[in-house]
Amino acid sequence: MAYEDDVSISAIDRLYEEAGVILPGMTLKNIKEVQTFHKSVVHNRQMHLSNEVKRYQDLVLNRDQVVQSLATRRAEVMRILRSHGALDQYLKLNEDIAKAEGELKFLKEKLSTAESLELGNTSLEKDRLLLKERMQIDLKEREEIVKQASVSFSKYTSLLYEHPGTLSIDATDNGPSFKTRIDGARGKGIKNMVIFCFDMMIMEIMHSRGMGPGFLIHDSHLFDGVDDRQVAKALIAGAQASEEFGFQYIVTFNSNDLPRSELGDFPIDKYILPVKLTDAEETGGLFGLRF
Repeated sequence: MAYEDDVSISAIDRLYEEAGVILPGMTLKNIKEVQTFHKSVVHNRQMHLSNEVKRYQDLVLNRDQVVQSLATRRAEVMRILRSHGALDQYLKLNEDIAKAEGELKFLKEKLSTAESLELGNTSLEKDRLLLKERMQIDLKEREEIVKQASVSFSKYTSLLYEHPGTLSIDATDNGPSFKTRIDGARGKGIKNMVIFCFDMMIMEIMHSRGMGPGFLIHDSHLFDGVDDRQVAKALIAGAQASEEFGFQYIVTFNSNDLPRSELGDFPIDKYILPVKLTDAEETGGLFGLRF
């Protein structure tokens, strides 16, 4: 490392002589002391920098040696793995680790989704409770209509069975709940007759409110499994309700299944349309369909 050039006292003396200034001995002595101090500072700084450079050179050398040692060790380990057939196991373990990390990521995402759903369910539960409360208020405000529906349903069930049925409408978390019950009535067709009575009740209420399409259609399947006595009573009740409330009641029925013996004096032929669907003739179908 090169040293900085020093400025001699004689050079300073000549400079001041040329400038016409006479320097006393004390001044020259002070300048010499400053110059000595300056040399000492420069020397110390150079020594410090030299030591630092050497220290970092040693660190780099040591690091290179460590890297070389680790590289040699790694090569030796890989050679041992190859020679003993453990390399495949090593690679398989790496694959298992990658697979496990993928599953862990998937589970974390699933957990995050579950937590979001849990928060959503909490919010949904609050909404359901609020909906139930509003529905209870609405049913209370419509108490007269609910009572009318219950009375109408009981009326139609009493026309079919010995004991009148009941209809209740309750507010639940999932919306309104319609519950029907007919005591003492048995048979697999009872559920179908509950539908019949419910439909008639709807038509009656819509008529009282000036609503509805003005017609009701029941397919013959509604009467499957129903006792002939209840079928006859239902047909009579439907005919009377349609006349009383001014709507058209249409029933598709197989002529062989019509319970004429249970209809008594009821003029059923009056309500049967002249057009009949039959397979006996090519023209007996409807819209090109055969029956």
